[in-house]
Amino acid sequence: MQAVFDKAGCKSFFKKFRGQQDQIQTEILDAIDEQINLGMSKTKIAAHERINGHFIHEFRLNLGTIGSARVAFYVNNQLATVLFISTDLQKRTFTDELERFLKERG
Repeated sequence: MQAVFDKAGCKSFFKKFRGQQDQIQTEILDAIDEQINLGMSKTKIAAHERINGHFIHEFRLNLGTIGSARVAFYVNNQLATVLFISTDLQKRTFTDELERFLKERG
């Protein structure tokens, strides 16, 4: 599985953790791989909107010393696109932030 990180949706998160970006990206990719292999059993649908017909999923991920984050992504074949990452763990607030980002994205 390969992953790309949407620059606009992940920028503010990675700005906070600049020195750990590579480690975080690896952990996120590993977690997405695991979710795909488990049939997305620990993910939730993140937004009503779809991207190219694909559901946007989200899950909470513990990033060790950094703390936890919520990650929104979709999968197209063997490519996962991470749309948005936030340290806001409350589902409702995260969903509001994600939907605002998706509207701005166009």
